[in-house]
Amino acid sequence: MVQARIAKLYYGADDLKNGIFSSGVFDKVKNLFNHRIEVEAGLLAQPASAMLSGFFRARRGAGAVERDGLENRYTG
Repeated sequence: MVQARIAKLYYGADDLKNGIFSSGVFDKVKNLFNHRIEVEAGLLAQPASAMLSGFFRARRGAGAVERDGLENRYTG
């Protein structure tokens, strides 16, 4: 995003454990860059969270071996 000079990031679902923006990691390193990115979080947070949860629930149900392109079959 810094190299592409993206001005603003919009995202819905937070990932407090691993997400660079929602975990606060980005706040610690953002001043290292010469380009600033404005971040707006929580847009459609509930539907985004439900979509991600459903996707990973389906992935866990697929077992260790991918079955017929499961990532393309989630319909929410």
